[in-house]
Amino acid sequence: MLGEVCFREELQSAWKESEKRIEKWFEETVTLGNVLVRCDEQRLREVGGIRFVRRAEIVHALTLGRMGRIGEAQSELDKCSSQIGVGPEERKNLAVALAPVRRN
Repeated sequence: MLGEVCFREELQSAWKESEKRIEKWFEETVTLGNVLVRCDEQRLREVGGIRFVRRAEIVHALTLGRMGRIGEAQSELDKCSSQIGVGPEERKNLAVALAPVRRN
């Protein structure tokens, strides 16, 4: 029982400390254009610190695709795939993720 109480208290404390930052991030990413801006900020950030998106390059590319900028999206996916060492299975998954956007 004490473990559950401690866990709840820690979780509530963590949420209280991060709530404003998380809400701000959601407010700043309401539009696809703003998602691109946030991805650019994270891609330029030095190593370390909090990252809301682990692979901002992939999110950036898929967002371009969602905006109908398929050529740019595919080019960015290819570039970041080779930079971060994406394997064949992951490349296939990224192509599948971009495919629905191509049809719209």
